[in-house]
Amino acid sequence: MRNPPEIELKKREVNNLKREPTNYIISSNDIMFEITEKCTREAWVTYMFILYHRNNETNMCFPSLSCIANEMGTSTKTVSRHIIMLEKEGYLLVNSGKQRVSNNYYFPKEYFFDDEVDLTVNKRKSNLSK
Repeated sequence: MRNPPEIELKKREVNNLKREPTNYIISSNDIMFEITEKCTREAWVTYMFILYHRNNETNMCFPSLSCIANEMGTSTKTVSRHIIMLEKEGYLLVNSGKQRVSNNYYFPKEYFFDDEVDLTVNKRKSNLSK
C-alpha cells in the first residue's frame, strides 16, 4: 500500500533535513554562561553574531556595526553598547582606529585565540592614544 503524495513529500523533507550541517558556530558553553551572568543575554547574542563572521582559517572577523545590527534586528547603538560590555569583561578585543573602516574583533577566551593578537591590539591602542 502506497502512502498518499503529501506523506511522501514530508518524508523527503525530513530526509533533506538530516544532512550534515555546513555552517555553524562553535563557542564554549562556559563562555555563554559567563557572558549572560556578567553582561546580558543580549550581549551574548551580539557576541555570537560577531563570532558568526569569523573566518575559521584566518581568524579575521570584521563585520560592520550596521551589518551586525541588521542581522540582529536592532540598532547600531545597542550593538555598540554590547561590544563595549564584552570588551570591558574581556570577551572581545577590538582592533579599530580608523573611521569608515570596520573593526576587527578577536575572541580572547575562545580556544582558537592567538596570544600574539593581544600584543598587536594593545600596541595599536597605545599608539592611537598618543
